[in-house]
Amino acid sequence: MILGMPDEGFLPKAFLREASVHRSRGSQIFAATFTGPLGGQVWRSTGLTDHDHALLLAQHWEAEARAQRVKLGRTPSKPGTRVYRSQTGTRIGLSQKEVAQILNMSERGVRAVECRALRKLRNHPLLKNLWSQYLSGELDEQNWVLDPAEIAALFDLARTPEERQLIEKVLTIVQR
Repeated sequence: MILGMPDEGFLPKAFLREASVHRSRGSQIFAATFTGPLGGQVWRSTGLTDHDHALLLAQHWEAEARAQRVKLGRTPSKPGTRVYRSQTGTRIGLSQKEVAQILNMSERGVRAVECRALRKLRNHPLLKNLWSQYLSGELDEQNWVLDPAEIAALFDLARTPEERQLIEKVLTIVQR
């Protein structure tokens, strides 16, 4: 199940984590990695010892680099979606195993379908335009929330407790 694609800007920014921070063994200082203005990976020292502050700085640098890429007319050729893990260990999103369970197919089949879908979406001209608007900050995202009748209809479709649990998980993602 694909809730949105990073190329099209449908996912909230919490889902898109191009910037990350790392600490070398024996070091107290975090280093940031992000996609630079020319599209390559950039490693830069944050000079910070706090993980959260270092990540915020890395995300700021990545946003600046993204804006520069847009000005240069360069968009990422193959952006990736990463599952963001908080310090408490909770996840946002569904694993391929959970998607396979929902769709009653193998994990390998989910990976193949996901790959084809991403390729098709990346090459769609209208979605490329939408992604450019997102990168430049011109896109006005609307808050799409399901009403109680729609939520009840989803739960009526669940056949097993596992499906109910997955629907609850999807709703927590969608209802943000």
